[in-house]
Amino acid sequence: MAPLGSENAERAKEWQQLDCVDSGHGLGDLSVKALVNTIHGTKVVLACLGGPLCSVNMFFATEASDDKGLPHCLEHLCFMGSQSYQRGYLDLLATRCGSEGPNAYTESDHTCYQFEAAGDKGMLAVLPVFIDHVLCPLLSEEAFLTEIYHVNGKGQRQGVVYSEMLGRVTDQEDMLDLELRKATFGEGTPYSYEHGGMPASIMKLTRKEVADYHKQVYTTDNLSIVVSGCFDEGQLLSVISASLSASVASGAGQTCVQRPFVSPLPSLPESCARRRSICFPSDDVSVGSVAYSHRLKGVSLSDVDLLAALDVISRYLVSLASSPLEQVFVQCSEPIASGVSCDVHLTADPHMTLEFHGVPFRASPQERAAAKRMGSPSQEKDGEGESDEEEDVQNDPEEGVDDDNDSDDEDEPDWFVGDGLLKLLVIELRRVRDALQSEEAQVLADMRRAVQKEIVSRRKAFEDGPSEFLCDAVGSNCIFDKYPCREKQNLLSALSGQGEVLSSLEARAGSWWAELLDCHLLEPLSATLVGLPGGTAEVRACPSSLLASKSERQEEIAAKENKKRLGAKKLKALQAVVDGAEEAGKIPLSSETRALFPPPASPAGVPDLRWEMKLMAESPQSPVEVLEVETSSAFSELRLSWKLDDSWTGLELRRYLPLFAELFCETNVSGEDYRKVVARLDHEMVDYSSEIGNGSDLFRVGSHPHLLTLQLSAEPEKAASLVNWAVELSHECDFPQDKVRATCRRMVADLKESMRDAANVLAQVITCALYSPMSPQVQCGAFSQKCFLESCSRDVAGTCLALKQLANAITKPGTACTAVVSGSSAEHRGSIVKPLQDAWRKRYAAARPGALNMSEWGAGSLPSTTPLLPLRHLVVGCAGSDTSHVQIRTVLPDPQVALDAKKSWTLRLLCEALSMMEGPLSQAVRGKGLAYGASVGFSPYDNAVVLELWECTNLRKGLEAALSVLRDAITGDGLSPFQLDNARGSLVFQLKGKRATPTDIVDAAVGSASRGLRSAAETEACESQLSAVTRDDVLAAHARYVLPLCDPSRSIACVVCEPAECKAKAKGLAACLGLKSSQVLVKETLADCYEIVDSRIRSCAKLAE
Repeated sequence: MAPLGSENAERAKEWQQLDCVDSGHGLGDLSVKALVNTIHGTKVVLACLGGPLCSVNMFFATEASDDKGLPHCLEHLCFMGSQSYQRGYLDLLATRCGSEGPNAYTESDHTCYQFEAAGDKGMLAVLPVFIDHVLCPLLSEEAFLTEIYHVNGKGQRQGVVYSEMLGRVTDQEDMLDLELRKATFGEGTPYSYEHGGMPASIMKLTRKEVADYHKQVYTTDNLSIVVSGCFDEGQLLSVISASLSASVASGAGQTCVQRPFVSPLPSLPESCARRRSICFPSDDVSVGSVAYSHRLKGVSLSDVDLLAALDVISRYLVSLASSPLEQVFVQCSEPIASGVSCDVHLTADPHMTLEFHGVPFRASPQERAAAKRMGSPSQEKDGEGESDEEEDVQNDPEEGVDDDNDSDDEDEPDWFVGDGLLKLLVIELRRVRDALQSEEAQVLADMRRAVQKEIVSRRKAFEDGPSEFLCDAVGSNCIFDKYPCREKQNLLSALSGQGEVLSSLEARAGSWWAELLDCHLLEPLSATLVGLPGGTAEVRACPSSLLASKSERQEEIAAKENKKRLGAKKLKALQAVVDGAEEAGKIPLSSETRALFPPPASPAGVPDLRWEMKLMAESPQSPVEVLEVETSSAFSELRLSWKLDDSWTGLELRRYLPLFAELFCETNVSGEDYRKVVARLDHEMVDYSSEIGNGSDLFRVGSHPHLLTLQLSAEPEKAASLVNWAVELSHECDFPQDKVRATCRRMVADLKESMRDAANVLAQVITCALYSPMSPQVQCGAFSQKCFLESCSRDVAGTCLALKQLANAITKPGTACTAVVSGSSAEHRGSIVKPLQDAWRKRYAAARPGALNMSEWGAGSLPSTTPLLPLRHLVVGCAGSDTSHVQIRTVLPDPQVALDAKKSWTLRLLCEALSMMEGPLSQAVRGKGLAYGASVGFSPYDNAVVLELWECTNLRKGLEAALSVLRDAITGDGLSPFQLDNARGSLVFQLKGKRATPTDIVDAAVGSASRGLRSAAETEACESQLSAVTRDDVLAAHARYVLPLCDPSRSIACVVCEPAECKAKAKGLAACLGLKSSQVLVKETLADCYEIVDSRIRSCAKLAE
C-alpha cells in the first residue's frame, strides 16, 4: 500500500487553483483559497481559521419550474440513506464525530447542505459519507411516503415536507416574499414559483420526478464546497477527490446538462402587474405590510463596487432611529410602520427591496365583524356596527381594502389604498437626493459615517460568524458562475474586492451618491407612482379574518372527504403501505457496522480559542463588581447588568422595563436630542443593545429574568468613549414624549405581528401557566405588554415620568450591578475598568452590591405556586396555524440540577440520545410524518425538562408516539451504549460551539460565573464530567427526571392550533394524558388571553398597594 502522503500527492494533481486571498482586507489573518477539480469540475473554497469548529457548506444551483417543490423535496430525501449507506448512518456518524448532525436549506436559486464538527477529525470522517448522500441518494419509495407526502388509513394527509409547507403557505412573510418575487421577476421564471412546494402540488409529486430532477441537477460540476476551520489542506482535498470519484463510480453524473441559470432571465413583460395585494389569514386585522422590489438596472453580480455602495445607501436610509426613512415612517407620533428595511439581494439579476412592517390597516366592516367573532379586541371601535355578512376571500386587492369605512376612520390615512405611502416615500427620497446633490454637509457626513460603519460591521460579522460570512461572500459566485449577464469573475472577488471598494467610497462626492440613489431607487419608484412600465413592484399584504375563518379545519374536512371517496378497503391498503414504509425506515445498524464507527469525539482533541476569566468583587477602591474576560477579539466590550429582583425598590415599575430597554440606546441624553445621540453612538461604537434577562427575544425574557443589561462594544482605541457612553446612557437619559409615543405604538404593532406565529404564542401561554402575575416573565411578556403599551401611548406624560423614575431606581446606589469587560489584552481591558471605576466612584460614596456575587442560580425562574393560569393543561387558538405546536414540561425534583456537573451532563446526555436525528423521537414522530420535529430537552435555568412537537399534523398520534418513546426508552435501543456515545459526541460539539467565537466566549463566561465558577480552569473541570457519565447514571435520570413528563399531575401541557380545532385538540390532549376533557382549559382566541393576563396583573397590583 502506498503511504498516505503519496496518495495525497496524487490527489493533489487533480486540483487547479483559481484564486487566493491572504490576510488583510480588514479580516485579520484570514487565508482563503479557491480551487477546481479538473476531473469532476467541483469547485472548492478553503478558509483557514482558528477555533474549535470546522464548517462544510455544499452548494448546488437549483431552480423550480412549478410549485411541486422539487428542490426542497430532494433536499429532504438526500438524508434518507444513500446507495452505499443505509438510512440513519449519516446522522449517527455525524453526531458521534462531534456534530449536531447534518442539515440543509433550499432557496429559490440554490440548495445548500451543511454541517459543523468540533475539530477536523470528525469533519474528515463525515464528509465522504455526506458527499455520497447528496450525489448518490437512495430516493426510495418508502422514504418518499414518510418524508414527503402520504394519505394514512384515516384519510389524513401527512408527511414531513407536507406538514412544513402547510405552515409556510399561510405565513405572512412567506406569502409576501413569493408575491414579491413574482412581481419582480415575472411569472414563469424560477423565482416566481414556491421552491418549497405548495401543499396542493406536493400531493401530485412522484418519487420518479424527484429522482429525474436529481439526475439532471446534482452533478459534480454543479457542486461547490466551502470549508472553513483548522485543517490539513492536502488531507482534505484528498478526501474530497476520493469521495467524488467513488460517487461517480456509483453512478453520479459529472456534467449538468440542464444547468440552472445558464440563460438570462427574461425581461419583465409590460403585462406584469406592478401593484398587487395579497391577503393572509389573521385574527388581528389592524396591521399589515407593504413592500417594494425591483431588479437593479444594469447591475450584475460582478459589479462589486455598485453593490457595496447600494448596501451603504440601504444602511444610511434605515439602520438608525435617526435615519431618513425611520424618521418619516417609524419615529413619528403616529407611526406609519413599526419598522422599515432596505436590502440588496444577490439573485441572478440582483434586486433591491424596501419593506414596511406593522403598517396600520383599515379593515372593511366585514373583516372587522369576522375579527370580532374570532375574538380580536382591537377591531371594534365605540359605536361601530356589526355585520354578519361574509364574502369569499381571494388573494386580490379588493377584499380587506374596503373604502366603506366608518366615520371614526375618516381622518386617518389608509396606507393600503391609493398612493399615500408611495408618494411619501418618493418625496423623502427626493429630499435626500437633493441634499446629496447640493453637497449638504450633514447629509454627506452621515453618508460617510454609513460607509465607515459598513466597514467595521463587516469585520464584526466575520468575527461573530466566519462560516456564514464566507458563504455569503462567495456563495453567489458559486451558484451563478455560468450566468451570462455578468463579467467572468474569480470565486473570491467579492471577498477580496469589497473591503477595498468600501474604503474608496468615503471619498465619493454627494453628487455621485445622488445619482446612484436616483437611478436605483427613485426612478423605479417614481415610474410606479405615475403608472409607467418598468417601475418597482408594490405588494400590499393585508390581514384577513375572513380568510382565517375560511381556511380553518381544511385538513379535517379533507380527511373526511378522503374517507368517503376511498372507502374502507382502499384506506386499509393505504395504511398497510404506510406501515411498511415506516418499518423500512426503522432498520437499525448492524453490530458489524456499529463496530466500524470511530470512538466518540472528545473535548481534549479539539482546539479552543484563547480565553480566561476573573471576577473582581466590589470594594471601596472598586465600587463596581467586574468580571474580566480575556478573548482574541479585535474589539473591546462592556456589559453593565443591574439586578432588579423582588427586593429592588422599583418593583412597581417593572412593567415598564420592555419599553425602557427599547429606548435605552435611542433616547435623549444630557439634553441632547435622541437623533444626534443615536448618530454619535452608532459612529463611535461597533455594537450596542439592551435586554431584559440573557438571550431574550421580543417580549420573551430569557434566563436571569431579573437582570437588565446594557451592552456596548468598540474598537480598543475608543475605550474612553465606550465608558463615557455607558455612564451617560445609564445616568443622564431623558424621555421625550413624541419618541415615547412612537415607540409604544411601534412595539404594539411588532407584538401583533409576532403573535401571528404559533411558536411565539405557545411560549407566551406556557409562561402564564408557570409564573405569577407579578413575575418579570409575565409582566414583560406579550399578553401583558399589549394592553399596557396601549395604555402608555394614551398617557404619554405619565409614561415619561414613570420611565424617569425607573431610570433613577435602576442606578440608585442600592441596586446591585456587575460590569463584564472583555478584550484581547490586559491593557485593553484596563483601559475600560479603571475609567469605569473612577466614574462610579465620583458619583457614589460607597460601593454598590455585586450582581453576580448576590445572584442565586435560577432565582425567579421556578414555577409559582399561584401561576396566572391555574389550570395545568391548555389549548389555545392561533388563526392561520394549519398545524399544531405542543409543549409539555415538568419541574425537576432536585434543586438546581445545573449546579451539579455530573447530574447536569447526565440529563443532557439522556435528552440528546432521545432527540437526535434518527434517534427514538425522530423515528417515532418525524419518521412517520406526524410532525416536522420532536425533541426533549433540559432547560437548565428553569430547572425543567421540556418535550416539544412542532408543525404536527396529527396531534394525538404524534403525542402518543412521543410519550411512548419516553416511557419505554430503557427497553429499546435508544439508550444503548452505542447511542449514548453518539449523543456524547453531539454534546462535545455543543460544548465547543459555546466558545467558537469571541462573543460566544463572553456569553459562556457570564454563564459560568453566574453558576459560581470563577475561572476557565473551573469551567473546564466542570465540563470534563461529561466523560464520567455512565449508562446507569442515564437510566436513573430517566426514571427521576423524564418519566414525570408522562404524568399529568407533575407536568404542564399546552397546545396551539387553529381556533376551530381547539376543542378537538383538547380531547386529543386529554386522551394522551389520561385526563377528562373538562380538565383541559380551552381558549379559542388570543383576545381572551390578553384580557385575562391584563386584568389579573392589575388586580395583583392593587392588592400590593
